[in-house]
Amino acid sequence: MPKTQEQNQEIKDERRSNILKVALRLFAVHGYDATTINDITQASNCSHGLFYHYFSSKEEVFKTLIEESSEREKLSRVDFDFENTTGSPREMMKTGLTNVLSKLATPDSDFPYYFYMFLNIHFQKTLPEPKPWKKMPANPFILVSTLIKRGMDLGEFEPGDPKEFAVSLFSLLRGLTYIRIISPNDYRLPSADTILNLFLRKERH
Repeated sequence: MPKTQEQNQEIKDERRSNILKVALRLFAVHGYDATTINDITQASNCSHGLFYHYFSSKEEVFKTLIEESSEREKLSRVDFDFENTTGSPREMMKTGLTNVLSKLATPDSDFPYYFYMFLNIHFQKTLPEPKPWKKMPANPFILVSTLIKRGMDLGEFEPGDPKEFAVSLFSLLRGLTYIRIISPNDYRLPSADTILNLFLRKERH
């Protein structure tokens, strides 16, 4: 019996979704620069002809991932309330870390792949700039550095170079996200308090 129009559309949607899912994982783990269309077609078990039926290029695949992730609030929703310039940096950092860690720990979520890709985005040389990212107010690294600097000025964080602290924080999150990707069931993510304690000002006796 021939398939109905609805069944054919469902098959097409599943194929397209599989290509995107595979591409996301390749972009996240290997990087956009190092991933080729051939890598995507082999990993998704589809021909080049089928790939080009859905996407015109690797760039279109990437832009589609970002646009659709924004619709699913993977990257569009800010986890750190950077617009709050009067609140406690300590509490803002704790809330932001709690949000990120909670989403990283969600079973069967694509967020770890999106987040890892996002953390590595500035290391890619050939990456296109999709429209949703142009709406971001500033580089997240700069925003975190500014938040840490304000926390230092208020005596909430240990004194030091805010950029060094920000690098340490991003490197820690990058490592935790990678562990979550490759061994989702073998390790327990630390709490926001555990991470935050690395930056808090210690009492001197």
